[in-house]
Amino acid sequence: MQMQSLRARIILLTCLTVVSSAAVIGAFSYIRTVRNTLDIAVEGLNGETRLMALRFKNVHDQMKSDLLMVSVSPSFQAVVQRRLSNTGNIDHRPQTDRREALASLFTALLETRPYYTQARLIGLKDNGRELVRVERQGDVIIRTPKENLQEKHAEPYFQEATAHLDHELNTSPHHGHKVSFSDVTYNRENGKISLPRIVTIRAVLPVFDEYHNPFGLIVMNADYEKLLSHAFTGVIRNDSVFVVNNAGDYLKYETDGTIAGLEFHDAYTIPPPAVVDTILNSEAGEDSFIDDQNISYFVRVNVNEDEPDETLSVMLQIPRDMLLSGALAIRRDGMMLTIALLLVTLGATSVLSRRLMAPLEQLTDKVTKSKEDNARLELPVGTADEVGKLARAFQALTDSHVENESKLRSVISNIGEGIVMIDETGIIDSFNPACGRIFGYAPEEVIGKNISMLMPAPHREKHDAYLKRYDSSGEKKIAWEGRRETGLRRDGSEFPAELTVTELVLDGRRRFIGILRDITEQEAVDRAKTEFISIVSHELRTPLTSIKGALGLLRGGALKDKPGKTQEVLDIAYKNSERLRRLIDDILDMERIGSGKMDIAPEPMDLALLVRASIQANKGYAAEHGVSFIRSGAHEPVLVNGDGDRLMQVMANLLSNAAKFSEKGGEIRISLSQDTQKGTVRVSVKDNGCGIPEAAQATIFDRFTQADSSSQRKKGGSGLGLGIAKKIVELHGGTIGFVTQEKRGTTFFFELEMLADAKTRPLDVYSCD
Repeated sequence: MQMQSLRARIILLTCLTVVSSAAVIGAFSYIRTVRNTLDIAVEGLNGETRLMALRFKNVHDQMKSDLLMVSVSPSFQAVVQRRLSNTGNIDHRPQTDRREALASLFTALLETRPYYTQARLIGLKDNGRELVRVERQGDVIIRTPKENLQEKHAEPYFQEATAHLDHELNTSPHHGHKVSFSDVTYNRENGKISLPRIVTIRAVLPVFDEYHNPFGLIVMNADYEKLLSHAFTGVIRNDSVFVVNNAGDYLKYETDGTIAGLEFHDAYTIPPPAVVDTILNSEAGEDSFIDDQNISYFVRVNVNEDEPDETLSVMLQIPRDMLLSGALAIRRDGMMLTIALLLVTLGATSVLSRRLMAPLEQLTDKVTKSKEDNARLELPVGTADEVGKLARAFQALTDSHVENESKLRSVISNIGEGIVMIDETGIIDSFNPACGRIFGYAPEEVIGKNISMLMPAPHREKHDAYLKRYDSSGEKKIAWEGRRETGLRRDGSEFPAELTVTELVLDGRRRFIGILRDITEQEAVDRAKTEFISIVSHELRTPLTSIKGALGLLRGGALKDKPGKTQEVLDIAYKNSERLRRLIDDILDMERIGSGKMDIAPEPMDLALLVRASIQANKGYAAEHGVSFIRSGAHEPVLVNGDGDRLMQVMANLLSNAAKFSEKGGEIRISLSQDTQKGTVRVSVKDNGCGIPEAAQATIFDRFTQADSSSQRKKGGSGLGLGIAKKIVELHGGTIGFVTQEKRGTTFFFELEMLADAKTRPLDVYSCD
């Protein structure tokens, strides 16, 4: 029987070797063919992609050439300066006639370049007013009347171009004649996106008068989709082409010759393909990419020699199956040969394998049935061959493990928190996942080791001594239920834990089950509440003491004939009453925040006026602390939708904190700045105090939390102000934060969204008097 079983294995192994050899040879041939084909394909794509990239560079170069041609044309020069005629006489044509000549040149360019949408001359004076503008409206080219010309000083491309021009003139006074391309955006008129929406790129050229003084900008707008599509004119390809700029805008040329519409990064109609992210994330100037579907090659070309960062990426993509058709035929033939050999081999080994596999299948069925029914494993242990030996060994092993595991499972199933089981010597037998999360160990890292590894010194030494004493005497020296212990995590940090210990006897040996719970957060909350109560008690007691003392003086008649002193005592009592009222209001606000009942009543208001009113209202507080408020930033109205009383509360908290924690004689700087790109306004309050310690920065806005309780007691205050301010700002849809450096001061700020149209909104009426 054993000889026949061995012979069957030899025959089966021989058949498998034949089939494996054929498969390996076929696979090697296929892999080598694929590798050669891919190398040749990548080489070809390299050259083709470079040529295609030059087409897109050329359309950008054409825009530059057109701008430079306009800048040296007589019609443009006539606008900039009064030129001499051929007879030496000064050109006395009216300015309007000279601009009409330039408009005619712009019209000719728009008629010649179908992708141009607008051509303009913008003066640097008069807030960047347009001097000449010609634009395409549908199929009609229109010259804009003088009364419709706009001021462009607020446009990002105008600001960027003038800033670049100032830099060039400061560093290279005789340069500056450089064309630059703007970011790709929707076309805007009067600061609003015009309809229909056209994704636009602008070529901008600074121009000068006869004395080389900056005169203005020539700006050419182009429909970005048509501009890129123009580069495909006359192209016939059977592969895909992707054109991607640095912002993520992309255009795709399909294999059937069609051009998909431009996908604009601010308004994707469909999620961008993976190749777009691949191109944007690559830092290489060119590279190849090969995956299961396609073979791709991309080249990043600079479209403006004057600006190294103005690049465009072009990728050619060929379906992998198209290139590997020959290799696929080789693989198909190899697979057919392998299948034929496999069929012959299977026919020769089917009888032998049936005899060999029958006991193994019986063994598998028994194991599967036992697992599904959760019953005792009953294996076929009666045969004398190798399968019988395996069954007997496996049966003995599983019987022992199943019995032990069932006992442990019954214990673990009744405990829902972290559990650990040890023997009488302190060696860990089991360690559940909850314990793993608490201590940071995987079960295999602690099982078989002493429980003392989870305890810091000196607790571990005490625990070992206690186990020995209990094992010998059975006497309990500590509480076994709900006692507080200190645990040691894997990273070396300690934490408080609540521990309950249960003793079990398994297999005649004692076991100890520890049920524990991490109470770090519970104790932290208790400490924070205790500290908060201490601070509030101090803050309540201080003004009450002053009020009681003032009333005592009045009651006892000590100030009866001293009206000046009487008024001073009344002022002290009144100020401390106000301090008590503010503290109570803060506590009530914090309670409203905790219950989710704090509401605001927003309405259009001038934030700049509110900031000035807040400074005026808190000047007395600043004077008490020997500091001064200095305001900077925007002075014109800045409209937001807000609750004035609540925002005044935010400002009062920030200003009072800055005054309290600044050195005497210091300056508190309050600034207001606008971000037109984001449409937000920021109010900042910068003190010259000691800064916020790093350990307190993460919880500075938390409830029941102070940066430094000792400092809080010296400076005064409940520590609730920042938490309340944060909630008020968030209810306005804004954000609040800070920037700090120890010993160099802290800047607290909050940001709100500005209203869109400042001219049509009513101003609020906060007084600065």
